[in-house]
Amino acid sequence: MEEETDFLNEGISELLPANTSKFGSNPKYLSEWLNGLPLTNLGITTQTVFNAIKEINQLDIKPEHRLELLEQLYETTEFILTGLRKHYYKKQLPLVEKTRDIAQLAITLLKTIAQGYKVIIYQHIILGKKLGKKQLAIAIQRAIHFFSCCTVEGYIIYNNDKPGIWLQIHQLHQLASEKNLQLLEIPEPGNEKKPVKTNITSSYKRILLIAAMDPYRLNIGEVLEIFDEIKQWTQKCGLAGNISPEYKSNSFIVRPDMDAPPIIYNSKMAKQSESFFILVTKELTQSLESELKKLVRKGLFRKKENSSINRKITSRILGAFGVIPKRAHKRTRIDKQVNTIIGLTSIHKIISDEIAPDSNDNNNRATFAVRDLHGSRTRSRARDVWDSALTGKEKKATFDGRHSLTISMDDSTPQIPVKTKVVTAETWKLRDISSGGYCILSDEKSAAKSQVGDLIAIREINSHDSPWQAGVIRWLKQHSRKTIAFGVQVLFPSGTPVITKIKDKDGIYLNGEKSILLPAVKSSNLGSTIITPTLNYRVGSEVKIINGHKIACVVLTKLNMSTGNFCQFEYVATSKEENLPIGKNSEEMDFDKVWNSI
Repeated sequence: MEEETDFLNEGISELLPANTSKFGSNPKYLSEWLNGLPLTNLGITTQTVFNAIKEINQLDIKPEHRLELLEQLYETTEFILTGLRKHYYKKQLPLVEKTRDIAQLAITLLKTIAQGYKVIIYQHIILGKKLGKKQLAIAIQRAIHFFSCCTVEGYIIYNNDKPGIWLQIHQLHQLASEKNLQLLEIPEPGNEKKPVKTNITSSYKRILLIAAMDPYRLNIGEVLEIFDEIKQWTQKCGLAGNISPEYKSNSFIVRPDMDAPPIIYNSKMAKQSESFFILVTKELTQSLESELKKLVRKGLFRKKENSSINRKITSRILGAFGVIPKRAHKRTRIDKQVNTIIGLTSIHKIISDEIAPDSNDNNNRATFAVRDLHGSRTRSRARDVWDSALTGKEKKATFDGRHSLTISMDDSTPQIPVKTKVVTAETWKLRDISSGGYCILSDEKSAAKSQVGDLIAIREINSHDSPWQAGVIRWLKQHSRKTIAFGVQVLFPSGTPVITKIKDKDGIYLNGEKSILLPAVKSSNLGSTIITPTLNYRVGSEVKIINGHKIACVVLTKLNMSTGNFCQFEYVATSKEENLPIGKNSEEMDFDKVWNSI
């Protein structure tokens, strides 16, 4: 029993007499003190509450009195956390130093109040002080909750798990199970008239599910949305000592004797832990699928049904549980420097300049066209408000046959300089490589902002004759205070920058956007594809592809990937203009020779 409760001694300092603090000598003092907090000044409030929790943690007071004090601080701590999150929640990495420090403050605050609840358990279990069964259950549940929140805040900024946190979460649940407290109903703070009930196992499964989804693969901000959404679904997953083979694909190993999150079920890994058990999610995924189908059946004009689920987040939960693969490719450590570019627009610019500097300038730059007010449905190149600023050498104002205006400006007219964003590749470090992709580390001085799902291009430094390898960022993790580790899945070894114009519902092609044409991948039996922006592009869209003077019209036939930052489509050609090389017709579904020549 001593070994099983050793974790309770960790972080516990010598307790001071209660009369050394007003919090210990006067039970009513805290409520009056809380009412006087300057809540409009988050900085002062945070500092004051943080110091108060630390002070309470060091007092030798009765466990039930400590519980009463911490319960009063529960909602104030949640209020502070919400305010602190505004500085780092949904912020692209890397975070600036000030923002990173605020995130660390939030984690430390949560860990401190969790430690306070753990002192209550320590006093009862180790020191033998009297405490009711329900009060002990509340203390364990709250400690698990706040330690879980520490972990979630780390996931929000793609940070590594704090050492010791997972082991404490596991052992607190183990302790509750030994005391038969794991399913005891516990009211959550807040609504006293209509209290929400929870239990220790529900809180435990909630953080297990978040970790099982591999939060480093989630988009920015999704981990917190899922943490809130998954709360109502914890009863749909189970903790079992053993499972039948058909459940193994939806299961994860939990190792309560290790300071580690759950991992995908693997019989070899299970044998490495003496007391492992299994988190089974099959019923959960089936329930979520069922709820999503109900939403689909509603239709556009039917009466809206009451639904407690968030469709977007629920779909993301299902996707995360369905696509987390076992590592199929062996990693090889490597120490090289690589040039990197992040984002479709930046990659397009760099590759375009290397192929033919300024060759696509007329198509690449942003256009702000004037609408034809005379009813003409024909669009050639709409006039651009930038034209007058760029040249300034037109002879006079004239109208052409399509009612476009040419503005005259003589050479002496002052011109507005056009500011163009300079795109440069950054030098990062290649950490390891596999046949499926790379792990790369950002530079400490990197100015590039990134998130899961971004398009990224990589090339070995000083290899200017080699093509850029483009891929998608699949996961992020804070490697050090100023560097980020990126997991990159390679999509293609090279690509052709093009301009795409999508046809709207009126049959008019919209303004051009930057896209990248990808060659066929013979090994995976994948034909030529195209990387496009996300807005407006969908299966069935008619698109005009322009590369210099070469033009082709295609229909997007299949969506291979959509990350929220770009889309990858398969397509078939429907027509070609005179200056496009002759290729195969659309019925043959293979355009490698055509598009390799563009």
